[in-house]
Amino acid sequence: MLSAAALVVGVMCLVFGTAVNPTGDGMGMAATVRLASEQPGRWLAMSVLYFCASIGLTCGMPAVLSLFRERAHRLGLVSVAVLSVGAIGTSGFAMLLVFIKALAQENALNAGSLEAAASDAAVTTFLWGWAGGFYLGALLVALALLVSRATSPWVPVLLMVFVFLLPAAEVTGQAGQVISMMALALAFTGIATAAVGQSQVPEPVAP
Repeated sequence: MLSAAALVVGVMCLVFGTAVNPTGDGMGMAATVRLASEQPGRWLAMSVLYFCASIGLTCGMPAVLSLFRERAHRLGLVSVAVLSVGAIGTSGFAMLLVFIKALAQENALNAGSLEAAASDAAVTTFLWGWAGGFYLGALLVALALLVSRATSPWVPVLLMVFVFLLPAAEVTGQAGQVISMMALALAFTGIATAAVGQSQVPEPVAP
């Protein structure tokens, strides 16, 4: 099933994009601008991976939706719609990273201007809408999977681990981020596997 394969590719691109992210926890704007200028290749690789993740995850949404045909159809539809906002918004975030890299390399960006731009209402709304859609969508998908029982119980549990590690990011640090992304990757792989298995179940033959 192509949609299921796209879902796995998308989440792995997201994992690798996070892994090559040169910025660390608690890094200030000055360090961010410096890294964007000093490590353009790594910064561009992260942007490309996030863009590919957006395409893969968006194409994988039909596979997620296919698990809610029999049970939790409405909840599943809402959860996939909300998660799609986060998946599509990832491409916009990737483009924003490319733009920051270009400005930093041309010495047209400094820590103060970046901090001021990041606090702009429009930018803040976009970023919160993207992140909120992704995390809220993942939580709703987990709840829908618990209701529908379309996957093994560990799949929604891992999705909840991914969501609930977000508030503890400052405490868990880099280790928590790794655990969070691995939980998401395993959960989406489980969803894709269940979607493929469901598509291979033969239709009942009418007497």
